[in-house]
Amino acid sequence: MTTTNHAEAEMDGLQAREFHGSVTIDQEPHENGVRHSTAGETELADVRDRFIDPIGMGHARRVIGNRAVVVLQGVGSGRGTAALRLLVESGYEKVVRLDPARRLCTVKADDLREREGYLWESTGPGSTALTDSDFDHICRLIQDKKARLVIVVDRVVRLAAVSGAIIELSPPHPGTVAQAFIAASRPHDQDVAATLECGMAKYLNPGDPPRKAIRAAELAILVADGELAEEEASRELTTGESCPGGRVHR
Repeated sequence: MTTTNHAEAEMDGLQAREFHGSVTIDQEPHENGVRHSTAGETELADVRDRFIDPIGMGHARRVIGNRAVVVLQGVGSGRGTAALRLLVESGYEKVVRLDPARRLCTVKADDLREREGYLWESTGPGSTALTDSDFDHICRLIQDKKARLVIVVDRVVRLAAVSGAIIELSPPHPGTVAQAFIAASRPHDQDVAATLECGMAKYLNPGDPPRKAIRAAELAILVADGELAEEEASRELTTGESCPGGRVHR
């Protein structure tokens, strides 16, 4: 998953590779409401510049490369950020969010553009269901437009049409995420690295979501800079109660 991604959102991850090319987010809704965007420039910059692959990302790349459409699952894995990363690194000049309240079978050919990347993220209580007919319909449209689509859902019943396109992502090791965040935010700062390794890292466990790892790195920076006591930082990581140190500005 992409390095900032704000700690309170699931859209988080960190970077590892370089990406060359320009990408924009479509902020203007389409007249019929199918084209919809909520991504901001900060989020996009994180996706481009700071990203650590969740487990299963390689498989997701192969699926979207072969089929043009992939379905991502895995709550807490950073799947939303991974979805954007798949589209960004495909080199599309525009990434558009499709309205999650609309079933994919309502999307029409005129709603899509050639060489655009699309994201349909339907998660949480009351989310719009993904059905075989939805998947078949959108796959035909996406392939005809030479575009790509990433679908993000909580859980899919093993539908026949979706078989082979579903990837269950798992979060990367939180220590790797935290180290990458610090390397990007405070390169060559040994005090911060030591504060993470000797203090905050012991509160991170395999399976922790990237947002917790990123917050541990933020707290390590605040502690190393003398802006926060280590006891307060440790309390936040163990109890989940925000300490008064706030966020690290990047």
